This record gives sequence, C-alpha cells and structure tokens, in this order.
Amino acid sequence: MRNVIFSYQKDVILRKYFWFLIVGLLLSCEASTVKENEEAVQLIKVRDSLEQVQKELKVRLDSMWKATNTELAAILPSDMPQQERNNMLALSNAPLIRMFEVYDSLPSNIHQLVDKAEAADKAIAVRFQEITEQKDANETKIEQLLLTLSKESKEEFDYWNAKFNVSSKKQK
Repeated sequence: MRNVIFSYQKDVILRKYFWFLIVGLLLSCEASTVKENEEAVQLIKVRDSLEQVQKELKVRLDSMWKATNTELAAILPSDMPQQERNNMLALSNAPLIRMFEVYDSLPSNIHQLVDKAEAADKAIAVRFQEITEQKDANETKIEQLLLTLSKESKEEFDYWNAKFNVSSKKQK
C-alpha cells in the first residue's frame, strides 16, 4: 500500500512539474507577431554573398601582386641600384612600375610579367566594380523594403531594420 501511495504521489509531482515546465516555457517565449519575410532573408543572403566575393577578390589581387613581385625580385638585374629595386618591388601597380627610368632597359620577360600582372589586375578591378554595383542595387532594395515595412508595421520595421544592421556590421 505504501508503494502504491508513493508511486501515486510521485506521478502527481511529475505531472505538476511537467505542466509548470510547459507554462514556464510558454511564458518565457516572446510572442512576436513579426512574420518571416522571404524577401528580407534573401536580401541579407545576397549582401553576405557579395561581400564574401569582394573579400575573395581582394585576397586574390594581393596574392597575385605578391607572387608577381616575388618573381620580379628573382629576375631583376643584380646590378640594379638597391633603393630603386626596393621601391619597384614595393609597388602593386603596373603603370607606376613602368615609370621607373630603368624600366625601359629591363629585359622583355620583365615587361611581359608586368603586362600579365596588369591584365589580371584590370580583370579583378572590373569584377570588383560589378560586385560593387550589385551591392549598391541590393542596398537600394533593402532601403525600399524597410520603407515599405515602416509604413505597414513598426514592429516588423524595427525587427528587420535590426537584422539588416546586424548583417551589415558583421561585414565590416
């Protein structure tokens, strides 16, 4: 009999605990009326993706010039004045490299290397500009969406404005 009463009391306690837990969870959850906005989610994904592509382009450009300058250092004439050599190797810009007085007297393989680096630099710059234009267009869409949301619902505007701002801060 004692076991039956103990078991019953244990069951009652567990049920009460379960209901308190459920009620507590429900009360602690913030009831938000903000709807999931697919357009906003997509705009954030586009922003993040474009930012990542720009970062990768910057890394590619830096790597390309580092490799070019390393190769250039290996083939520059050994009798070239050290200061001029150091100044030339510090640059990541073909037109500036060509401005050195000694440039015209350098072997053709150096000219080809600088020309190749310039072509790659220009291609990356064009792609970077395209991404910048896409980012600007995306930001315009974000502003338009927030303007629309501000007219429809302050709660949704505040929610998505905060989401967009958090996303843009992560980028920097």
